[in-house]
Amino acid sequence: MAATCSSAFTYFSIVQRKVLTPNQFVSLAALEAALLGFQVHYTAVARPFEWRFTRTDLCTVLTSLTPIERAA
Repeated sequence: MAATCSSAFTYFSIVQRKVLTPNQFVSLAALEAALLGFQVHYTAVARPFEWRFTRTDLCTVLTSLTPIERAA
């Protein structure tokens, strides 16, 4: 279930960046057309992500932060 949620969040994040920004649609029909067009395009070109940032990398970054950076 967690992987499905993560995939959905990733997809909607891409939709927000590539389709919904800037959000200047003249009608709901124009928004619908943009979303459906993107879905067709993304289905054709999508491929799995190759995650390279590991937990070890995250620990390294977190331990290198100063107290002020950690508080931010």
